[in-house]
Amino acid sequence: MIGPAFHYYMVTEHKAGLMILQRGKTYYVTRQSSIRGTASYELYSYVLYRDDPSGNVDQNPKIAYRLFDSEWNAWVTVPHDI
Repeated sequence: MIGPAFHYYMVTEHKAGLMILQRGKTYYVTRQSSIRGTASYELYSYVLYRDDPSGNVDQNPKIAYRLFDSEWNAWVTVPHDI
């Protein structure tokens, strides 16, 4: 389910990276290759970027993300009450 979202933002919208924040853990996700037509163009890798469990629930949302094009965009919190 999350694969099509990565594909849309990173390939179709030409975003260079994605950060996912989950309860104080921040993950950085990017394509393994930025060259179209290569075997790893649509493969993704991630790394734990930061682990910060401090703060209250408002400061550590369940899930939030931000995208990178020429600079990091603002964090967007994913609602869980749908």
